[in-house]
Amino acid sequence: MMPKYRVWDEYTGRIHDVVGFDFIETEVHYENYAEAEALIHARDFKDVELMQSTGLKDKNNNEIYAGDIVEFKDGVLMIAGDDESLVDTINRAVISIDIVNGIQLKDFMFEGALSENDYFEYIDKKSFLRYDCEVKGNIFESSHLLEVTE
Repeated sequence: MMPKYRVWDEYTGRIHDVVGFDFIETEVHYENYAEAEALIHARDFKDVELMQSTGLKDKNNNEIYAGDIVEFKDGVLMIAGDDESLVDTINRAVISIDIVNGIQLKDFMFEGALSENDYFEYIDKKSFLRYDCEVKGNIFESSHLLEVTE
């Protein structure tokens, strides 16, 4: 399967689907759907942020990319050992792809969530992302979603 990419272009202020790369000219080519006709644009690698697809989809069948902000519910015991003190929480985190460790969650919004490094330790990542997570935005267009609300 060919990896899929999209880019954040600061100049246009939008996310675009990548249609190709030119490694000689160090450019990424993408379609700009904001224009009347979808035109192919070329931008230098240094002028865009590349976002690779994880190859997975969220619970709404939306493709998940590195840099996406996902939301998922969790439970926190307000009193240790007391199952009746369980309170549902809504957590958000950023999807990251690491060459060694694979898909990771980072930059948790909820301070009481499990350590971001340990969250995937006991669960099946593919099932967790597919059935429990929902893509809510990305770090470029929706960074406010990571702010802790009181």
